Amino acid sequence: MKEFDPSIIPEDTFCSESHIGPTPSGGAYSTAYYTDKWHEPCRKEDAAYIHITEFDKDGGFINDVHGQCFNDIRELFTSEELEYYDKIDEAYNIIMNEGKSRLLTLHKLGLPKMTNEQIIREYYKGRSAGIIQRH
Repeated sequence: MKEFDPSIIPEDTFCSESHIGPTPSGGAYSTAYYTDKWHEPCRKEDAAYIHITEFDKDGGFINDVHGQCFNDIRELFTSEELEYYDKIDEAYNIIMNEGKSRLLTLHKLGLPKMTNEQIIREYYKGRSAGIIQRH
């Protein structure tokens, strides 16, 4: 039986760290990747999300686990960011689901002029960050 070669473990970076030893799924090692509230790589101390990948002794994939580092991810965002994305959520619903005027809706909500594509992009950015949860 082939012995585990620790040299196959990737080097730790500012946004990742690896651990040797049995993993919950029976792997030989795991690597954790940390991202901030916008899912950008960051230091462990600044992480909002964690993605852990487990590997067997040959470096083969076993399992993935995704999680967030806070009970309520909304705590990481400023009141201005939360207000903006609440408005984006409302605008998306009014414009995309109800078919109402984009320019009038944006004006009434106090949002800048945006194309439908920009509204969709901002909506999914808020959903990806976990601060738009409806729909």
